[in-house]
Amino acid sequence: MEGNKYEIPFNAKNIDPKLMEALGRAVVMWAHVELAVSQIFIVLTGGNRAAMLVVTENTSMKNITKWIRTLIETKMHEPLDDDVLELMDEVDCLRDERNMFAHGLWQFDIADDAATITTIKLERATILIHTVVTLADIEEFVSETVTVGNKLLEILKRVGAVK
Repeated sequence: MEGNKYEIPFNAKNIDPKLMEALGRAVVMWAHVELAVSQIFIVLTGGNRAAMLVVTENTSMKNITKWIRTLIETKMHEPLDDDVLELMDEVDCLRDERNMFAHGLWQFDIADDAATITTIKLERATILIHTVVTLADIEEFVSETVTVGNKLLEILKRVGAVK
């Protein structure tokens, strides 16, 4: 049984504070993207904002982006539609990376500014994947998330959903 043991790193002292700070920025920026995507869904449905936020806050982002695509594809084409569809692709791509950060198993055994994240998904060909992530990788994710968030905000401004 000795070879099957896994050390669970509950001691945060061995984690580079800069890595943790970057991860915190990633989480906060992603939350803003999720809210903006929810707002786009609310605009497309013409729904009551408070009621629809109850729905969107309890639904996976994967489903919400799928619903947005469906709503756009089933109604008359409008100028913003192509922009929104493109952004939903970007959100989906970033979501996968965010999920790796948030739900993966982190091991801090490489270098101070790096970690190995293990993800397990039964529905993919390679069930177990180990990914090396550096501080620069997390900062790049934050930058991309901010860029997508700003594009979403611009769309929401154009349709009058935010100031």
